[in-house]
Amino acid sequence: MNMKKTRSKSMLLCLLSILVFLLAACGSTNTDKLDTAINNVIDDAADVINSIDIDPEDIVIDNIEPVLTVSGVAATGAPITGNVYLKDITGIILGPQEIAADGSFHFDVTGLTPPYHLYSEDIQGNKLFSIAMGPGIANINPFTNLAIAIADCLTDPAEAYNNPAIYLKDITVINQAINDIMEILDPILDSFGAAGINPFTDPFIANHTGLDRVLDFLDIDVDTVNGVVTFTDYMENLLGKTTICDFSNAADTIEIVVTGSGITEPDPQGFIARLSFSTETGRLSYSFQRSHFVSTKITSITAVIGGVIVTGEGNINGTPGYVFTVRITDGSPDKFSIEIVDSDGSPYLSTDLLNVSVDTGFNVLIN
Repeated sequence: MNMKKTRSKSMLLCLLSILVFLLAACGSTNTDKLDTAINNVIDDAADVINSIDIDPEDIVIDNIEPVLTVSGVAATGAPITGNVYLKDITGIILGPQEIAADGSFHFDVTGLTPPYHLYSEDIQGNKLFSIAMGPGIANINPFTNLAIAIADCLTDPAEAYNNPAIYLKDITVINQAINDIMEILDPILDSFGAAGINPFTDPFIANHTGLDRVLDFLDIDVDTVNGVVTFTDYMENLLGKTTICDFSNAADTIEIVVTGSGITEPDPQGFIARLSFSTETGRLSYSFQRSHFVSTKITSITAVIGGVIVTGEGNINGTPGYVFTVRITDGSPDKFSIEIVDSDGSPYLSTDLLNVSVDTGFNVLIN
């Protein structure tokens, strides 16, 4: 730094010292002279500041390494109570770290080598696994646990954590596993407003909305001995079952059988509605007041929480060109809802879930 800058800075310090001295003299009886002196010092200090010419080459900024983190939420519908661990690809382990009351956790991974394998362990000893391909968000939940198993056809997802240098080094296998899960569970995810959510990297809040709401109603059990995944709803009704290594074909392995009919209790005007459906005959009919709907084609039958969703085409009182969506729940009592639109997409009929009288009902079997 040149001598001119050094002198200018020394002058500035000197002027500021004089200013402090003058301010300390506020007890003086001659306030006009004191004010004039202070103003002169301030003016001189401003001139010195403006005269200082800083050369960018004289500015030195320390090379501070950025802090890299992996954070997320560990939840199964409610926040997990327990600990979380992280291991990098070289085997360095962080944890145990206590999971916060809202399910959140945070690791400083500066200096570690990705990908980072994670797992949570609740107070009962149950473990769920996840992975982060780099710093950022990495949630831990039953979806991530299943995806870890599917991605490398692992009977037990713990194998990936135990052998980080071998498994899950390619993001494409993780993405494919997520897509397989989302495709098979799409009707359930969509019904709870969770379609398209990435369970690993999207922000997650354990507040019973979105994906967390799905986990309130859906149980995903991974049999780590036999390599089988089973889906049940909150009432323990079976929704589907398949092997880990055949998960991508699971949609074709789930067999859905529906039989029966439901008659609603009379409405305030005394009208009743009747819905009949059989997967064996492939025929669905619905009658209410003077409208009679009969299916001509079943386009899909999808397992959802506690029942099925059926879509197709049909006629109303013999007139073709209508499309329908029916939801049937097998519970206590059984329920159904129906939506019918005409060929141009205009709504013809839409109902909420209607209770079925106790002497009628549906039998839904999902294998």
